[in-house]
Amino acid sequence: MLNSENITIITAASETTEHLAVTLESLAQQTVAVGSILIALPALAEESTEFQALTQLAGSMEKRMPLTWLTATETGRRARRSLALANVPQDATVIMMLDEGISLAPEAMANLVYFWNSQTSPPAGVGCNLQVASPTDQQEDDAISQQHPGEKQEQSSGLSALFSSADHPPGKLLVNGYNTALHNLSKSRRTEWLPGQAVAWRRDILESYALPRLMNETMSYEDLLFSYPIGREEPLFICASARATQQAAAPPLNFEQAREEGCIAVLRRNLLVSTYKNFSLPRFYAMIITESFKQIITAAGPKTIQIGRALGAFEGLSRCLKARLLRRPPISICK
Repeated sequence: MLNSENITIITAASETTEHLAVTLESLAQQTVAVGSILIALPALAEESTEFQALTQLAGSMEKRMPLTWLTATETGRRARRSLALANVPQDATVIMMLDEGISLAPEAMANLVYFWNSQTSPPAGVGCNLQVASPTDQQEDDAISQQHPGEKQEQSSGLSALFSSADHPPGKLLVNGYNTALHNLSKSRRTEWLPGQAVAWRRDILESYALPRLMNETMSYEDLLFSYPIGREEPLFICASARATQQAAAPPLNFEQAREEGCIAVLRRNLLVSTYKNFSLPRFYAMIITESFKQIITAAGPKTIQIGRALGAFEGLSRCLKARLLRRPPISICK
């Protein structure tokens, strides 16, 4: 039986307070209290304006929730997350990874605990039901992230229709490696993967499974690489009544950044598809080509984000094919 007091929440924060304040305010308004909240920060000079702003935020929040502030000596979000994991209290049996900028509905934690306890055996992980306000905007991000549109939009996805004759439920991975939407769900369901923005994991799962060693700090397809192997062995769920929203959007990419992200996305998806025999590499390659041409066709100009992603995807695909011809393992080219 899970009690909210046995949950620790981890947030790997940036050096600004805007996104973090959104998340902390939503945690302060929860109807049940969690055992601890760990905020892992990058190293900052005490005289900096960023440090002063974080100090003020800490002062305003410390009496409203059980906060612990940690400072990482290494750069990078993964280093901050590792620091927080090393400081989780012994009595915590569930650890929730919560991105800054995510706002939980007031009943989210209570509903997640109720759902967790309603299962016949403890789940490996339960994700919150992320509400996407603008599905059209999210569709433009398909080439570099898992932030696909909601349940209804997924059913009519052009890509899934192209490579399969039947509709697929949310949280499914198709034979070509395409992962169907997990946003705006109307009911709770078991899934094959979990988006990483707000997920509660059993502690022993985080201690047993590790993300492949990736060189780039971008979050593109990181949650898919981590959660899919777990979902093959243990039950993963999305709790529909544990609602969350992305209140603080990430800054837009420029052309070169989009190109890099497009390449990384292909390399990481290739790693997943190459690892498990239930996927088809030819269909994966065909999907990447289709995605890329779709980006080019819908682009408004030669230096747009869509063109950057498409060019990056073609570069990534070229690297995948070359590595396969040279018999190099997919992890060796993955960023």
